[in-house]
Amino acid sequence: MIMRTEVWEMISELGLAGSAYKTLARLVRKQQPGGHIEYSQQELAEILEMHPNMVSRAMGTLTRANVVLRPTRYSYRLHPFVAGYETEDEMNKAIAQALEDIENGDLPAISVPRKRHLAAVG
Repeated sequence: MIMRTEVWEMISELGLAGSAYKTLARLVRKQQPGGHIEYSQQELAEILEMHPNMVSRAMGTLTRANVVLRPTRYSYRLHPFVAGYETEDEMNKAIAQALEDIENGDLPAISVPRKRHLAAVG
């Protein structure tokens, strides 16, 4: 599968926690061309050999960063910038379409997820 090499440079700048980075690396290997991931979180936990709670937290981080998109309740898709493709031509077309979709507001850009803070209880 073909991917843009600068993707991992961009991903490293997001400052993802180890479990989110590990989950993403495994998702990249398990994806269908174009970034489609047709697994539930439970199935992902089994495939990725991770505890379901860890997968849930990691997927939450990745979806907040828009690295992983959730087109339906039961499916995931890697952002077109992160996805792998069968040919360089498919990749270039997908990236061009993604740039247009981001500009039109139809696709979120990958962003640094905000850290969630726990409030002190007194």
